[in-house]
Amino acid sequence: MFGEDISLLQGLVITVVAMGIVFIVLLVLSASIDLMRLGLHRPDNGEQSNPESGPTTVIVTESCTVNDEPCSSSANERRPELIAVISAVLAAVTGKPTTDLVVRSVKRVPQKAPVWNMVSRQEQIHTRLTCR
Repeated sequence: MFGEDISLLQGLVITVVAMGIVFIVLLVLSASIDLMRLGLHRPDNGEQSNPESGPTTVIVTESCTVNDEPCSSSANERRPELIAVISAVLAAVTGKPTTDLVVRSVKRVPQKAPVWNMVSRQEQIHTRLTCR
């Protein structure tokens, strides 16, 4: 069919056929990935089947240290400003109204990063804010 010398029309035919084969293979791969995702996906126990069905429960943890010591707060202390800010951020990220979000608990988490790491992060944030 094709000899040693290939004309421009034969080259175009080869190109179109090769592109068609690649496109078909990509479609088959995409379909097989979708089928595997549908067949192998198992929802977690806590996962809701319909995310719009009801309020979203949020458990928030915050990290706080002062001079390498954890901040002290009572377990029953609830700061309404903190809960309002957390609810507003989550509403903005998820696209749900704040009435659908329920903040059940706010717990402090001890600092796990070394002090030099935290200082480096703060310096980098400071330089980015002051350079603008």
